[in-house]
Amino acid sequence: ITDPLTGIHNRGYLMKRGELEMERVRRSIGKQSLSLGCIMLDLDHFKKVNDTRGHVAGDIVLKAVALRLRCCVRQYDVIGRYGGEEFVIFLPDTPFEQSLLVAERIGEKVRSEPIEIEGEQLLITASLGVSCSCEVDNSLTDIIKRADEGMYKAKAEGRDRVAWVNQVPV
Repeated sequence: ITDPLTGIHNRGYLMKRGELEMERVRRSIGKQSLSLGCIMLDLDHFKKVNDTRGHVAGDIVLKAVALRLRCCVRQYDVIGRYGGEEFVIFLPDTPFEQSLLVAERIGEKVRSEPIEIEGEQLLITASLGVSCSCEVDNSLTDIIKRADEGMYKAKAEGRDRVAWVNQVPV
C-alpha cells in the first residue's frame, strides 16, 4: 500500500481508498450530500531535474514534495503517488471551494521552500488540477479525469498554478 520511494500511498491503495470514499458520497446523495475533493499535482519540469542533476536528485525532490503534501492536508485525507512525478490527494467531505484552498496551499508550500541537493537550493513548482464529486459522476474515474484536465489546463496557462474544468456544484 506504500510507495517505497516517498513513503506515501501507492496508486493501488489510492484507488481503493478513493473508491471507498466515492461510495460514501454516492450513499449520501439526497441526504446530507457528502463530497469528495480531488487534487492532481504534477511537478513542473521534473524531467529536467532528472536529466541535469540525475535520478538521485529527482528522488530527493519526490520525497521532499511528499513530505510537504503531508503538511498541507488533514490526517484523514488520502495522499498517493499516482505515477512518476504525479500525485493525487483525495479530500473526503470537502466541497470544491475548500478543495481549491487546499490546492493553493499545496502549491505555495511546494514553491516557497527550496530543496537542497548537493549543497544547492533547487526551487520546484507544481501544476495542480482540482475537482469535486457531483451527482452526475458515475465513478471515481470521473473526478480524477476532471482533476487531470485541470492540471493540464494549469500547465497550458503557464504552470505553477491551480486550475479546474467543468466543475458542477454538488
